[in-house]
Amino acid sequence: LGQLPYLKACIRESHRYTPPGPFGGIRKLPQTASFCGYEVPQGTLVLLNQIAFQHDSRYVELPAEFMPERWLSAEVTKRSSSGGDAAVMDHRLLSAPFGFGARMCLGARVAMLEIQAATCRLVQDYRLELSPGQTWNMKQGLFVKAEPFPKFKLSPILQGD
Repeated sequence: LGQLPYLKACIRESHRYTPPGPFGGIRKLPQTASFCGYEVPQGTLVLLNQIAFQHDSRYVELPAEFMPERWLSAEVTKRSSSGGDAAVMDHRLLSAPFGFGARMCLGARVAMLEIQAATCRLVQDYRLELSPGQTWNMKQGLFVKAEPFPKFKLSPILQGD
């Protein structure tokens, strides 16, 4: 799995495009802070609206497009060396679908390996086809999901064909 950078880029892009939830971690401010000219008192709960960042054209080129190539190492290096606003997308807080820090999901590494392994098997063993002419919208609830859920067909790829 370590030798599959495009697979990891596809998974990262799927988390950017449709994150499991709209918000990052919630934290209590240890001291009074100023955000965009607003003073927020100590003890206030604050959260990161990661879906807003990840769909904002100031930070992501063509945010409505699914482009895994943006997460390949050459693109990440180009963003970080440019010093522009887009470099914020490579911050670990925006690439952590299972949380971060002391409160992150204990099974995050196992879950990511499982996602990678399952995706590899799915792509190796099946042909995935969307039924033509479908449209759907992204609906934000507790989780982001497509509505109506797209219909697709899985066909086994026969070995030796």
